[in-house]
Amino acid sequence: MIRRSISRLNANPRGRDTVIAVFWLIAGLALLQLGAYPLWPPLAVFHTSGTAFLLILLALAAVTTQRSQRPFLALALGMPLILADVLFGGTLGAILILTDLLYCAVKYGSARGVRILLWLIFGFIVTMFGTVLIWFRTEAVAYVVVVQWTLFLLVATLWGWNVRSERLRISAALAEQHAQSTQQMRQRIAHDLHDLVANQIAVSGLHVEAAKLQLAAAAESLPSGVPALSESLDQAALGAAQADAQLRRLIQVLKAVDDLNEQPEVPTEQLINETLGELDRQLPGARQLRWADEGKPGLYALLTRLPAANTRVALRVIQELIANAVKHGSGDIELSAQKNRVSVKNAYSPGTSHTRGSGIGINGADMLLEGTGMSLESRASEAENWLAELTLETERS
Repeated sequence: MIRRSISRLNANPRGRDTVIAVFWLIAGLALLQLGAYPLWPPLAVFHTSGTAFLLILLALAAVTTQRSQRPFLALALGMPLILADVLFGGTLGAILILTDLLYCAVKYGSARGVRILLWLIFGFIVTMFGTVLIWFRTEAVAYVVVVQWTLFLLVATLWGWNVRSERLRISAALAEQHAQSTQQMRQRIAHDLHDLVANQIAVSGLHVEAAKLQLAAAAESLPSGVPALSESLDQAALGAAQADAQLRRLIQVLKAVDDLNEQPEVPTEQLINETLGELDRQLPGARQLRWADEGKPGLYALLTRLPAANTRVALRVIQELIANAVKHGSGDIELSAQKNRVSVKNAYSPGTSHTRGSGIGINGADMLLEGTGMSLESRASEAENWLAELTLETERS
């Protein structure tokens, strides 16, 4: 229970700062009750019975609630209060809060802000020593006060600097470790894809080629269905070859070799033409891809209006939708394009559930679309039909 509360508090900077502010307030009140004021009576310009110290302490505690969220603002608001405290002679509670504010400013502040703060502290210390040497050379108490303030500032600043440096070092080490782990994971995935998937695809392609040779040799003794069967084998061989090429390219990307010579990107128009031309070949046997509404020219025009990166994503998603319909549906597949929407529609396979499939394909398509301004929706459109709609955000829609 206690551990859970501490973890929750650590994850909430505002609550943590509030707890620390309350602690400093209690400590300051205790020191005031013990009569530990003023610290430097000779510096007191004004005199108080303790009321001014109490008000200053309350104000400093309120400022401390912003110590880690807005460290420089908290320090800027705290300095006038510290000055007022010193003008009344100074209290130990106020000095403790000052050291905490300095510590947080160095620890949580931006790099540029910390550099400016360090120069200001250095200038303040030099000014204090210069003032004492010029105007208070013979007063021993002045040297004591300057040394005390120098120690206050240096201890808080160096403490914060040490914690900040250690945090940056740990962050850099964790980032490097994460990068190495990610690289190893990608290498492992690439290795598994090569050994477990790419080789199997290559073997499947070889078996298809062997079947084509056997079919050609026995063509004379087979019925008239040979041409259709040969065409199906041709499509299977082409699909296996394309899958093998795409998978090996993915393996190269996963390996992330620094000196990898990537092939030059295919121009967008050429990529659209090639991909749309290959959609028909994704369908096996007698199943066909039927174009509706504005047809293939309309889809081409729509895709060319997208940014190049979004065009490639949209093509991959359309390919996935067609492949999903092929695997889980039956009959012809209808592909339509109108305005800024692409729809894929087909019938469910007889006797199958509408929830058939793992959902990996659709979820993967959703992940591809993140940050592109495009969206995907899939649902049962009619009693026995499945519909997927890809909404495109075009440059001139």
